[in-house]
Parts: sequence; C-alpha cells; structure tokens
Amino acid sequence: MQFIFRPDKPLDKEIRRIAGGYIEKAITTLEGSPPGDEEAIHTTRKQFKRMRGLYRLVQSADKEFREKENTRIGEAMRALAAVRDATSRIECARHLAVSASTADEHMAIIRICDRLVEWRKEHAPSGEEMAALQARTIATCHEAKAALDTFSAPDSARATSRTFGRGWMRTSDRAAKAIENARNGGDAESFHALRKRAQDRWMQSGFLAEAWPSAFFASSARSKRLVQLLGVNQDIALLGNFIDTHAADLGSFGDVAHLLSVMIAESTRMRAEALPLADAIFAGRPEREGERVELLWRYACKVRR
Repeated sequence: MQFIFRPDKPLDKEIRRIAGGYIEKAITTLEGSPPGDEEAIHTTRKQFKRMRGLYRLVQSADKEFREKENTRIGEAMRALAAVRDATSRIECARHLAVSASTADEHMAIIRICDRLVEWRKEHAPSGEEMAALQARTIATCHEAKAALDTFSAPDSARATSRTFGRGWMRTSDRAAKAIENARNGGDAESFHALRKRAQDRWMQSGFLAEAWPSAFFASSARSKRLVQLLGVNQDIALLGNFIDTHAADLGSFGDVAHLLSVMIAESTRMRAEALPLADAIFAGRPEREGERVELLWRYACKVRR
C-alpha cells in the first residue's frame, strides 16, 4: 500500500485509506507479537507518529478531529514510550561507545552499558502489565480507526489544495521559530521541537509526492537525515536526564565522567551538522512555501482529473 495522497481522490477517503493503513499495521504488529516485544512497540510507535504527522497536514480541514485524535494517539504513544525508554538509553550508550575518542572512554561506556542492561531487567514491567498495555493499545487502535469515519473535508480540488498549503506553511512557520530558539538558546527542548518539525516535513513530503515526485522525495530524504541527527541528540539529552537521577546505578565517578565527556562532544557535533541542514530545508518564507504547495497540488489535480 502506498501512503501517498492521490490527486484524483477525495481528501476524506484518502485520509481513511492512509491512516487506516497505519492503524492496521499497528494492530497486526501487536496482535502478532508477544506482550512487551521491543520491535513491536517500536513499529507501533512509528505508525502513531505518522498518523499524527498526517493529521497535522490536514488539520485546517477538520480541526476538531485533529485535536481529538492527537490526544488519543499521544496518550498511547506516551504509554509505549515508558516501556521503550530503557532500551533507548542502552542503544544511545552503545552509539556513544563507538564514538568515543579514547580506549578509556570506550571501555568506561561499555561498562555503563552493562549496568543499563541490568537496570532494565530489574525495573522491567511484569508480564501482566505488558499484556494489559498491549490490550489497551490495540483497543486504542480500533477506536482511532472508528473515528476516521468522523473526519470531514470539502470535496473539491481547490479546498484540498488549500488545506495542504496551509499545513505545509504551518510546519514551515513553526520550524523557523524552532530553528531560532535552537540557535539562540541551544537547550535540548529547542532541538527536540525542531526534530518534531523535521519529522512533519519528512512525512508531509512523502504524502504529497504525487505533485512533484523528484522535489518532494528529495525534501523527504533531507528531512529524514535531519530527523536522524536530532534523534541522536534527543537520546543523548534523555540519557543525561537519567544520569542526573541515577548516577549511582551507573558505576564509578570516573566512568560516568567519561560518558558525560563523550555525550557533550557527540551532541555538539550533531547540532553543528543539524542547524545548517535545517536552514536549507526550511529556507523559504512560510507563506510563499505554502502557496507553492497549494499551486502544485491544484495542478496535479487538474492533470489527473
């Protein structure tokens, strides 16, 4: 199934097709996996993220629908994230071990990785808790699928084009603010906000690829790279938060000091690469960018219909 809007189809039917595809994949993944399966949780969270990106793109067509579904999906994602966080910390530490510049740093972080694995085992939810979480998540998926019937949008190429233009413009506008905050403040939350906008642009470029495949796929590829860079940066920030409250669980002061040193160096490197890339991706004026997307989609509708 292609998760791409088709210019010759009504917007409401396309939303049900694309979002329904994401929901079905989440349900199939969860039902076919044992409770607590890491890969199933990761896959399900990806489907939820794509649904939220989809709804942000078309929110001007039905704001009430977007608000309700954003809340529903957000709650499910947070519940799954609590299970995934321990594994994310381990994966981040392993990445940092590879990035270490000295043997002492590398070995210190390897020892911390072992302690993080032990911490995950000691604090893992019970089988009953994981089964209950899986059941709740599947129920949420079915609720989200039923809610698709309530999505309403005008059935005209002009209205759909305007919806896409507004969604694209809103992402560009929010990204511009996030870039400014990240450059001026440099705190983890500012870069996390920028990552969310990069995720939106990555997904939205894919959704609209029929309007101009080469341009939108190129935009999608660049945005995905930015998402990856800022994802590592966010993982480092979350690991830092964990260290603030659990340093004693991670080993000696020297090992933790080595880890912090590598974290700072890697985060600095990621941010230095991410900001110029973000500038390039979101270079145009938001209003002008939105107008271009609107015109491109109107032309695509004219050609296909």
